[in-house]
Parts: sequence; C-alpha cells; structure tokens
Amino acid sequence: GLRNGVPIGSNNEWSEGYVFHGDPDKVFRDFFGGDNPFAEFYASADQDRNLGFGGVDGRGRKKKDPPIVRDLLLSLEDCYHGAIKKIRISRRVLNDDGITSTIREKILSITVKRGWLPGTKVTFEDEGDQGPNNIPSDL
Repeated sequence: GLRNGVPIGSNNEWSEGYVFHGDPDKVFRDFFGGDNPFAEFYASADQDRNLGFGGVDGRGRKKKDPPIVRDLLLSLEDCYHGAIKKIRISRRVLNDDGITSTIREKILSITVKRGWLPGTKVTFEDEGDQGPNNIPSDL
C-alpha cells in the first residue's frame, strides 16, 4: 500500500513520492462531501437536493473554486511607508447567454498599509474565473 509512501526511485520529479496522510475517513468525506454518501436522498423538502445532472429539483448546486494565491513583491520602502500596487489579471467572464465565456483583463488595486509583515494576505472575493457551473474563486 501507500502507507509509507511510493518507493523512492531515481532522482527525478517523482523521487520524493507520495505519503498517505493516514486518514481514510477524510478521503471518504472529501470524495462524497460528508460522512453519508446517501444524505442527498434524505434531504427534507425545504433543502436543496443535488443528485447530479441538475438534481431532483432540476437545478444543480454550484461549487466554489479553490482560492488562487499570487505573490506580490514589495520593497522595504513600500512596507515601511505604505503604497498602492496594481496587478493585472486575466480571467474568464460569463457572456450574456450564461454559458459561454470570454477572457478579459482586469486591474486590481492593493493598498499596502504601513508596517505590513511578510505573509500578509489580501483577498479579492469572487475574482476568479466565472463559469456556468461554478462560483468564482477568491484571489
């Protein structure tokens, strides 16, 4: 099995191998979205039911894409005095038909506050790619 990881081979991109985290219940929850894979069948009348292909009620449940993380390089002066930085992003934006999308560029402004420490995170909510079946990720 993979309990002790993939055997280490020659010095290449796979040489580190994979180590199983040891929690099969977590794998189950991540795959099925909870402890009970049949929970959607027993949802009450006022709850959304999503059984795939739009669910029982004819509408699917959108999932939020995982966050996108980007590094922003700052000078010591920027951190000491504060600054306004701009980053350009390209993302998919839904067209009026709600199905197709177009790649558009957008400029986001980041107000760097005095005294920010390394690792400070700034979040732009829902600025990721748009799609008919997803909620855009945070950036």
